[in-house]
Amino acid sequence: AGVWVLARGGWVMEQRLPEALEGVDVLVTGASCDFARVDVRAARFALDLDAASGPPGLPSRLYVSWFEPPAEPRPGEAWRLKLRLHAPRGTRNPGAFDFEEWLYGQGIGATAYVRPSTLNARLPERVFDCPAGRWRGRIAEDLQNALGERRATPYLLGMLVGAVRGLAPGDWELMRRTGTTHLLAISGMNIALVRSEEHTSELQSPY
Repeated sequence: AGVWVLARGGWVMEQRLPEALEGVDVLVTGASCDFARVDVRAARFALDLDAASGPPGLPSRLYVSWFEPPAEPRPGEAWRLKLRLHAPRGTRNPGAFDFEEWLYGQGIGATAYVRPSTLNARLPERVFDCPAGRWRGRIAEDLQNALGERRATPYLLGMLVGAVRGLAPGDWELMRRTGTTHLLAISGMNIALVRSEEHTSELQSPY
């Protein structure tokens, strides 16, 4: 356990944004592998950078805020974006949500926001970018189309594939009071396990 902690700590330090890149604008390419969190102000999402994208020392995963995006980034999409970089910062208040710790737990070494630029663009689909994320995104779209605006739809999307954008603040408060937020912490597990079992059966079948 001690070796793992040391290795994890060393990895976190390596992924931390260098001071020389604080506030710097960079042009990067990468893939959005998970669902964006969208509110009235911005879309926020993790961007996994392509190898050798950006300057040396740039963390391989960024948490991006895009104010008034032309389109919501979807799982599996590749983007070219002009970003302004910042080191993660979180609150030090006891009992408050530690945003910085959460970022490092997600393997994210820097935050950034999208700068206005004619270079910002969605790239053509790349087959090997986030196949699992792309698959979850398609399942979410199919479920949304099938279920429509039913009251339970946001809960089902959140628990099955981790698409939580449809949950209102009141929904989160209800889950906190009922002790069910952990169901979203393992979101996607149920479908992933079913898919894994199906895939295993296919591999074992002679037909």
